[in-house]
Amino acid sequence: MLMRNAKIVQEMHPAISDIAGRDYGPGHMKFKWGISRNQDEIIKAYEKIEKVRQPKPEYAEEWANYLREREEVIQLYASTDETGKFLVDIVKNEYILPQDRRLEYRKAAQPVLDKYAEVIKKHNATLREYTEVLDAETDLRIHKIRVDFIPDAVLAAEMTALMPLWDDSEEEESNVVDLPRSPAKKKKKAN
Repeated sequence: MLMRNAKIVQEMHPAISDIAGRDYGPGHMKFKWGISRNQDEIIKAYEKIEKVRQPKPEYAEEWANYLREREEVIQLYASTDETGKFLVDIVKNEYILPQDRRLEYRKAAQPVLDKYAEVIKKHNATLREYTEVLDAETDLRIHKIRVDFIPDAVLAAEMTALMPLWDDSEEEESNVVDLPRSPAKKKKKAN
């Protein structure tokens, strides 16, 4: 099944990782087995996509040096709580800089930006490549899971993120996850 890479990275991987790590108690073996079969496929695709985002070997060390020096400058100007821990804006995923210190920070950060301008340009090219990869598609080998196997505890957001895994049809298909029945549980045919 063709799946947009952005959906794999932003929705499917986090959702299947959360679901796979959760204990739903007894009686949900078919669901967990189906999740397990799909998890490997989704993780392989995720790791392949995310590898594109990583700094290339030819500039990785210089990029790490840039991040370290940038962090040192930021920490000189970032806000802290009463224990000295840096405050982070969880929405923007960045340190909180007080308004009255931002100009000072920009002046202090400029030499670091100038020093690493070339590596920043290289990494921005890598990020553009990553954006293109996110817009592309990957062919995932999906094993459908019958909707009636899904525990009530699965969150609505997880259900939506993993929509391609669910099978709500009445017909049995060869790619729908169903555990083999033991001989004792097989229905006897009427003669």
